Amino acid sequence: QQQQQQQQNIGSQQRSNNRSARLEENDRNLASTKTKTLPWPNPHSHYIPLQEEERLLPSLLHWGKSERGMMKDQPPFRLKKIQKLLLGDKHDNNNNNNHRCMTLLQSLSLRRTHLKHLQPRLSMPQLKLGSEADIRHSAALFEQVVQNYLRRYNVLHCFWTEEDQRKMSRKRGGRMPPSPDFRVRDGHCVQLDFDPRRGGKKSATNQS
Repeated sequence: QQQQQQQQNIGSQQRSNNRSARLEENDRNLASTKTKTLPWPNPHSHYIPLQEEERLLPSLLHWGKSERGMMKDQPPFRLKKIQKLLLGDKHDNNNNNNHRCMTLLQSLSLRRTHLKHLQPRLSMPQLKLGSEADIRHSAALFEQVVQNYLRRYNVLHCFWTEEDQRKMSRKRGGRMPPSPDFRVRDGHCVQLDFDPRRGGKKSATNQS
C-alpha cells in the first residue's frame, strides 16, 4: 500500500511538471506573438435586438413554410409593407433603440436565413433564392472584398484564407471540415480597433 501511494505521488508530480512546462511554453508563445491593429466597425453600434427580428418576421415570411422566391419576385404589397415597418420603427417616438433599427438589406438577409431554416432539406434553387453558381460567386466576391481590406491594412499575412485552409486539408489527406473564411494564424494577434478616438480594442488571437 505504501508503494502504491508512492507511485501515485510520483504520477501527480509528473502531471504537475507537465502542466508547468505547458504554461512556460504558452508564456514563450505570448512573448513572441506578432500583434497587428485592424480598424473595424464596432459591433455594439449596429447590434439588432432579438425583438426587432421577431417584430419583422411575420411580414418577411408572409406565406410561412410556403414562402418561396426573392423579394423582387413577390407581389408589390410585400415590399411596401416591410418598408413601412422599417420606417415606422424609426419614426416611433417611444422607440429607445432608433440607432439599432434594421435596414432593408438586413431584413431581406434575415428572410433568406429563416427560409432556409424553415425548409432545411430544400436547396437554395428549390427555394427560388438563386442558383448555386450565383450564390458561390457572391460568396467569392465577399471573401475578396474582406481579403482586400486585410491587405490594405497589412494584416493579411496574419490570416489563413479559405484557400490556405483547403491546401492544408489536402496535404493532410482528409476532407476539409467547416471553417471560417479567414482564420488567425498560429503565433499572431490582431487587435480590432473599434473606436480609435477611445482606443477601444479587442484581440483576435490564435496561439499554437
